[in-house]
Amino acid sequence: MGEGSSKLISKSAMIVFFGVIFSRCLGYFYRLIVGRADQELYGLYNLGLFAVQLVIPLVLLGLGTGLMHYIGYYTGKKDQEGKNKAISSTVLLVFFLSLVFMFIFYFFSNDIAGIFHKPELGFFIKYFSFMIPLLSLITILSSILKSKNKVFSLVFFTSILQSILELGLVYFMFNNGLKDIEIILSVVIPSIITFIGLVYFAKKEFSPLTVSPEEKVA
Repeated sequence: MGEGSSKLISKSAMIVFFGVIFSRCLGYFYRLIVGRADQELYGLYNLGLFAVQLVIPLVLLGLGTGLMHYIGYYTGKKDQEGKNKAISSTVLLVFFLSLVFMFIFYFFSNDIAGIFHKPELGFFIKYFSFMIPLLSLITILSSILKSKNKVFSLVFFTSILQSILELGLVYFMFNNGLKDIEIILSVVIPSIITFIGLVYFAKKEFSPLTVSPEEKVA
């Protein structure tokens, strides 16, 4: 491993470390505000989000890790078409599977809430179901950025910006009377913005309509 690679790994590790610390700190204040507003609301929020996050590995099926492997493989072969096909097929498959689970959670939210013996949890599960496609695709897009060492962009959107938006929204809503739908929006809206930001950078690097000059020459 060369000196340049070691510096890149060290720099990436430091960015990830500070991003995680920053996100955890803001996440603590986020939960503090929600818990202060309503303990029961805080409990339902955690359970609803936990139920949704539980199915994300089932949606992904390890495709994020596999995609990173194939991107590296096709990049090494200078095969832009193969790389684009790997990305597009993975995104489409994950999107389809995430929609299936989203519809299941949306239409059977009350039945799922019954598993936790919390009928009022159904409302949270129903609307948190929209997080399933978002979280699944964010994971895939994160894999794309990781494969190109776009660590700063990844950490900025998934840790820093998302945490700031969540805390800002929940604080604003707390001052205006925090309710069930508002706590859901304080999570969904930042995830949408994170998703859009990652799409921009992933498309910039791997757009099926874009071939780098080096790959054209090859």
